[in-house]
Amino acid sequence: MCHPHSSNDGAKGYLGNLAEAQTAALAALRARVSDGQQQGLLDISSITLSCDGYGESEDLDRCLLRYLRAHGFDVERTLVILGENVAWRAQEGTAALRAQTPAEVLGVPAAELRALIAARYPHWLLGDDRRGRPVLLYRYGAFDARALLRRTTARRLQRYHVWEQEQNARLLARRARRRRGGGDGSGSGGGAGGASGGSGCDMDAYSLILDLQGLGVGQITSELVALLRYIAETDARHYPRRCATTYVVNTPPLFGVIWGAIRGCLEGSSADLRVLSDRKRWQQVRCALVISLAAL
Repeated sequence: MCHPHSSNDGAKGYLGNLAEAQTAALAALRARVSDGQQQGLLDISSITLSCDGYGESEDLDRCLLRYLRAHGFDVERTLVILGENVAWRAQEGTAALRAQTPAEVLGVPAAELRALIAARYPHWLLGDDRRGRPVLLYRYGAFDARALLRRTTARRLQRYHVWEQEQNARLLARRARRRRGGGDGSGSGGGAGGASGGSGCDMDAYSLILDLQGLGVGQITSELVALLRYIAETDARHYPRRCATTYVVNTPPLFGVIWGAIRGCLEGSSADLRVLSDRKRWQQVRCALVISLAAL
């Protein structure tokens, strides 16, 4: 696991720090993907977002490495998962979804949406950590699934999460492009790790803070668990290694009971899951993030 005060730049499995077997696996997968595209059997442009043509696509090698790391550098298994992801994206209509507004995705009038999200599902882009990765904050202590479902549907909430992940992917791609000096998003030498000059790191990912302050047992409804399970399964399968580190903070007194209900929904969707029950410990970890305690 990557310690929040240290760099992941020396980790194996990233461009600039690949073992010989990993380099071979990347080359083999790249060749198989290229063959599949030429034969009209596999086009992963919907995954890298190069199909949008906005210069916001993910570098091909970094995309393939995310999937390889998630599946133990098993080329055959990764190839199957890529194919399933392409099919899933076609079924979900992710290209059209990316172009929608949150109000359109959730089916809630724009004039009402801001207040609804702020009160019942508060979350936002908090800033950057000291390594330049976006930091996303979700206040699950204020999450009210039943109130949300009075204004929208469970399926729309699921689609909203997919919409958010698509926007996160575009954000990471835009930042990668800026680090490369305005490149077009293609090639194998750039990507979201550009800040480290292509050396092994997870700059193509974000950090996630789950703030549980105020969360009570009564809020752990079947609706919340179902949504968290959908998020975890979707992220692990279709957005692998997008979340570098998840910090679970401000845990409530009855956290043991609550954690038993939601732990299985969170494990697997993040490369590194950290539960920080101790406020002092969280203050220490916070030093690695460009945020203030006032924000939490």
